Amino acid sequence: MAEDTRLHAQLASLSGVLDIQRYLKCNGFYWGAVDGIAGPATDAALRGFQDAVGIAGHGRLDADTRRAMRSYRSRYIEAPRV
Repeated sequence: MAEDTRLHAQLASLSGVLDIQRYLKCNGFYWGAVDGIAGPATDAALRGFQDAVGIAGHGRLDADTRRAMRSYRSRYIEAPRV
């Protein structure tokens, strides 16, 4: 539960959980409902993104992760900028 609260606070401070979920979903990392709830599926998707771009999959939305999100080129559809 504390992990979910930590992730929620980090995501909300950037541009909102919904935006992060949309970004991860558009880029093929998140398969859950885009509902604004930073739960285990959002955490797993963030870790999966980090692993895919060569960042330690720690699940924190740090500067390296935000930078990677801004420069990541999806093979799916264009995602919202974060």
